[in-house]
Amino acid sequence: MNEFGGTLFTIAKDVKLQIEFNPARVKAYRLIGYENRLLRDEDFNDDKKDAGELGSGHSVTALYEIIPIGVESEFSKIDDLKYQKAKVEVASSASKEILTVKFRYKKPDGDVSKLIVHPLIDDSIAPQQDF
Repeated sequence: MNEFGGTLFTIAKDVKLQIEFNPARVKAYRLIGYENRLLRDEDFNDDKKDAGELGSGHSVTALYEIIPIGVESEFSKIDDLKYQKAKVEVASSASKEILTVKFRYKKPDGDVSKLIVHPLIDDSIAPQQDF
């Protein structure tokens, strides 16, 4: 009953989220949840493809499990590809970006989507040790 009012007023429709991880920083990842809501990559730019609505006062959380480069894990063992080379671009290696978030939505009365793109920069500082 507390959230009922938020479902009455749509602030965005056909809301889509796409995340691209920098392979120079992230070895492996997996989306937790939303398996029944996945779209094909090409559907992200297709304004005819129906997606979810976002109501006033609502928020959405996408949760990913990641394995950073340099961390050994039994879950990230993948056989080498036969027909493709797994190559990290030089620009990826030099970048401090961990990932890029792409967010696409339509206004409630609109038919053309808007795109917001935002990179996540690694601004971490190494911990200092006092001896």
